[in-house]
Amino acid sequence: MLTCVALTGTTQAEEVVNSSGKTDEMLVLATVPADWAGFYGGISYGKASGEITYFKDNEHNNGPYRLLGSYMPGFFAGYNFQNGNFVYGGELSTMFNNIGDSEDADYSDVTDLKARAGYTFGNALLYGTMGVSFSKFSEAYSGLSDHDGEEMRGLGYGIGVDYLIAG
Repeated sequence: MLTCVALTGTTQAEEVVNSSGKTDEMLVLATVPADWAGFYGGISYGKASGEITYFKDNEHNNGPYRLLGSYMPGFFAGYNFQNGNFVYGGELSTMFNNIGDSEDADYSDVTDLKARAGYTFGNALLYGTMGVSFSKFSEAYSGLSDHDGEEMRGLGYGIGVDYLIAG
């Protein structure tokens, strides 16, 4: 009887002595993790939207503002270290464009500096991220700019899956 579990990786045959004392050949599958270590980078394109209530110095200033969806092109670069199937490293990403309502407020130029850690399953990498996000915030009321280009900071986090096409 031959039992086989399908996993990505290399295969080899081994001789095994069965209960009747005869030698059988058994197929052994060994999972070899893809190599995710090193520099990576690329371009990104996504859509962002949401809602904000603006606070400054623990006082409620204005809002909530409904931020209309906007497409945001950008780029990212990072470096991964790998120990077996565990992958960890850091990433810097920047997206350009404005996310705002049509009159009162908008965010622009979002930059993320984040740590990332994950686990490989063959050529797939399932990971989580956490770090700090920076953006510019502008608020205008009746045509007057109250907070034009003020820098905003906050916690950024997420999950993702990458797939290695060429290795």
